[in-house]
Amino acid sequence: AAAALVERRRVIGKALSDGSSCEWDVRSPAVFGLGDADRTARINAHLRVRFSGMNESDVEKRIVGCRPGQYDQVQGYYSVEANEQGLLSILENGYVYLGPAAHGDFNAAAAAVSIDVPSGKKLVLTDIVKSSRVLRPIITSCMKLVVEKLQGGDEWWSERDIQGVPTDKNGDPVEET
Repeated sequence: AAAALVERRRVIGKALSDGSSCEWDVRSPAVFGLGDADRTARINAHLRVRFSGMNESDVEKRIVGCRPGQYDQVQGYYSVEANEQGLLSILENGYVYLGPAAHGDFNAAAAAVSIDVPSGKKLVLTDIVKSSRVLRPIITSCMKLVVEKLQGGDEWWSERDIQGVPTDKNGDPVEET
């Protein structure tokens, strides 16, 4: 019941004799063998690791034209979180360093993409969960882990900051979303 996947990878690189290095290495998943070219194209259009807020063509030109003393790096990767019963969920992320800079951006392409494979439609949370009362137990079950990872804080304050699931101190939804 899983969609067949292949990895698309775009690599552009240039290393210079002085140790300078510029590299673009971005991997994205793609479906194939669905028997419907239009649906396959719609799905694959959603499954491309993107770097929002960055002009990708300008960065590509910068990497191709790598000069002595320059060090630039763009990496994109993904993980398959679900691929069963017509649901394909992918987590995408990436890293970008454009020197000279103190550090790179470790979440440069952070995105979660869920696809209803039979229809080819990209799903959003409200396609699946219609009520904050249904979502609330899922969110609250994660809050202890979130507070541990953040090394402190209050579960209630962290939870109330999540859009779409506001609550009062008793855990009752403030509004239905």
